[in-house]
Amino acid sequence: MIILLLVLVSCAKVDATLAGMKLISNNFVTYNLYVPDDWIVTSDDSTGYMGAYVSESDRSSINVIAFETKEQMTPDEFWEGYKKDLETIFLDIEYETVNKILLNGYEANCYEYSATLTGTAYKFMQVVRLHGGTVYIMTYTAVPENYEKNLEDVAKIINRFTFK
Repeated sequence: MIILLLVLVSCAKVDATLAGMKLISNNFVTYNLYVPDDWIVTSDDSTGYMGAYVSESDRSSINVIAFETKEQMTPDEFWEGYKKDLETIFLDIEYETVNKILLNGYEANCYEYSATLTGTAYKFMQVVRLHGGTVYIMTYTAVPENYEKNLEDVAKIINRFTFK
């Protein structure tokens, strides 16, 4: 009886960190992305795309792209070039905040901005980390009225992200 109790307690400790989360990953990507169990997965193994959205009624989404770079640069230098690309897509982009956060224990930059795409206003959060010659960009996208209500889930997703 005591052994069974110890096994149950040990298992509970392991599962507690990921309770309510599911893994979306494949052999083509160099990271593990965990999302809430009730989010709808939109990953595509053929392209390596990993993402999920909240529900059919709330299309707020999270996705990760990763690509190799041969250039040696800081996250700030990368962002300056990336901003130029964003500004060609979003003509009304408004940058809001920049923060330093941890992504799998490594420093990353977290950018928030708003913009309109095909007539719809969106708010974005992008977490950027250059890691081992690869640029990782995790993007949370929501219409402004849904942005705040999903931030707790987004924080869990960021906190559970791991590099393989």
